[in-house]
Amino acid sequence: MRIFSGIQPTGRKHLGNYIGAIRHYVEGQDRGEAIYCIVDLHAITVDYDPAELRERLYDTTAILLAAGLDPGRCILFRQSDVTEHTELCWLLATLTAWGDLNRMHQWKEKRELLEQRTGAFISSGLFFYPVLQAADVLAYRANEVPVGDDQRQHIELMREIARRFNERFGEILVERNLIVDSSLWTADHGGALRSAPMSPLTAALLFAGLALLAGAVVIVVIRVLTKRR
Repeated sequence: MRIFSGIQPTGRKHLGNYIGAIRHYVEGQDRGEAIYCIVDLHAITVDYDPAELRERLYDTTAILLAAGLDPGRCILFRQSDVTEHTELCWLLATLTAWGDLNRMHQWKEKRELLEQRTGAFISSGLFFYPVLQAADVLAYRANEVPVGDDQRQHIELMREIARRFNERFGEILVERNLIVDSSLWTADHGGALRSAPMSPLTAALLFAGLALLAGAVVIVVIRVLTKRR
């Protein structure tokens, strides 16, 4: 079993991210050949500050390692360091219909949000996002793609692109048995992590963690005030 997943280096990671996605990354190291990618090329499809993106790239890497990703048990890398991602993206783009991309729900939603902003710039990279995502996964012949329900349409398009590629060039890319885990959280185009519907257990763990964190903050504040007196 080969597992592939990517995480955007945008936004600060928090307890919800750990419960929803990062914890599953750590567990994946014991279930198969785990390949995890920090997708900085996806992060630049919307407006960004280069210096801030660089800082958050290192921040995301540190958080993943601190959470339990072990370079000895998984492959962890930066997307832009492997040029084959963009090369395969271009090859797959020649097999992807404009109409297919234009029907993507996330493209429509993000475009509509941007159009509401005065002077907003809508990058063509945002339109091609699903093709690069397909290249990310298909390059490694992954069997499991742990993403949430909001990426399901992209995964279906990925299967179709792989099918077209294999029809023309032979059985090279994996087009079947790709697994979508709807219990996971996933990163949208803006980089903010949002959740699929949470199970009662996940919700309980999340609220318990937040309660412990709030309690710890209260204790620290009380101690500081007591010392000042």
